[in-house]
Amino acid sequence: MKSAEPMNVEEPRYLRPRQAARRYSVSTVTIWRMVKAGILPAPRKLGERVSLLDRAACDEAFERHLAGKAS
Repeated sequence: MKSAEPMNVEEPRYLRPRQAARRYSVSTVTIWRMVKAGILPAPRKLGERVSLLDRAACDEAFERHLAGKAS
């Protein structure tokens, strides 16, 4: 019998605002405030009620934002 190996699950390229809020432990309102303030990149709009945030760009923006607060 084969040993159980962890599955290599790719992270999604885009996040819905609610997913981003969960990922960064903030509220959805905070995500939208950060977009408005220019801290996070503007989301891609797929429709009137569907927005997607680029995960890699958000990760980078959060790192820069947190590094700036630590200084």
